[in-house]
Amino acid sequence: INLHRRTCCMLFKNFLANSASQLLYPVLSLLLVPFYLRHLGVEGYGLIGFYALLVSLLGVLTKGVGTAFLREVSRRDVNPEQRNTLRRLVGTFEAVYWAAGALVAAVLVPLSGIISSKWVHVESIPPRVVELCVLLLSSRIALALPNVVYQAVFIGMQRQVFGNLVNVASVLTGAAATVAAVLAWNSVLAYCAVDVVAACGTLVLLRYSLRRKV
Repeated sequence: INLHRRTCCMLFKNFLANSASQLLYPVLSLLLVPFYLRHLGVEGYGLIGFYALLVSLLGVLTKGVGTAFLREVSRRDVNPEQRNTLRRLVGTFEAVYWAAGALVAAVLVPLSGIISSKWVHVESIPPRVVELCVLLLSSRIALALPNVVYQAVFIGMQRQVFGNLVNVASVLTGAAATVAAVLAWNSVLAYCAVDVVAACGTLVLLRYSLRRKV
């Protein structure tokens, strides 16, 4: 009975942590729409929406691999004979996803000029600013890939509460930083630059936390 209660309690806490973490970003993004529209304009916010669309597409493409990796992490974490191979597995997938992110950046960054001129049509934003925004957003998309590995490890090891706390803190910090940047410079370019910096900080924090847990 005690084991059953502990299991139910753990599942309930994981459910709450996952729900809060997954709902925070879309809810916060929705709440900030009027703010960004007021300070960046429709076209500036359109660039942010374009980035969100590409990240969502990337998430769909990596979902299958992330699920398989999560299952393998969970299996090795509870098996004492294979527990010592977990760090190697995580390191391998970490290297693969960082390499995939670098490949995405290597493809998208040189094409930023073409993407900004052919895919993005704006009138009130200078073409050079649009190109720089697309360049930064390409880098941001590449940084989103390794995040899949770190989140999968925390879920697979039943450290979901901790992983989601880190994710929530990162989302709130990133949102506060981008809002401050927009207020200071009133520019979509400032938003993109600060968002990339915040993403780098999140990855550093996740990697450091992961190395302490595995």
